[in-house]
Amino acid sequence: MVTVNGINSGWLPTKVGVPQGSILGPILFNIYVNELPGLPNIKCRHKLENWGTRKELFGKRCEHCGVFIGFADDSSLIFSGIKKDNNKLANKIDSKLLEIEKFLGNNNLKMNVSKTELLRSTTRQQLAWNKTETLKLNSLDENGTQIIPNKRAKILGVVFSDNLTWANHLET
Repeated sequence: MVTVNGINSGWLPTKVGVPQGSILGPILFNIYVNELPGLPNIKCRHKLENWGTRKELFGKRCEHCGVFIGFADDSSLIFSGIKKDNNKLANKIDSKLLEIEKFLGNNNLKMNVSKTELLRSTTRQQLAWNKTETLKLNSLDENGTQIIPNKRAKILGVVFSDNLTWANHLET
């Protein structure tokens, strides 16, 4: 039900999703996407604890498979890798993005591609040594071009830079 200028609308059933603006909305949303943080580790074979019967439903966090960090409807995937393994890293990231898109689609949700960013962070010295960035994903941005690393990305209001300095954050 919605109230505009003191006039109430009729009640309509919610078939999917979570009603916005409700007191229970944030709790219901967290229940709705509860499986998402464990998604990167469901098929993990790097940690012995993830083999066979698991103590944790979605397995233990694994840096090789990616770490999912979420706050409300904002989320980040973190991977570690080195420049010489760019193809392997790009395939891993693409694979996890596809799994997440499939999960979201199965739950009548959609990833906001216009907010999807790739940030490779390293030290200033490594940036100078590596010179050009060659990492490209097969995943496409909202313009239909391959996703490539940005110089900076804003996560929950904090600006992270590719060279791990706070200069970009302090400028905003």
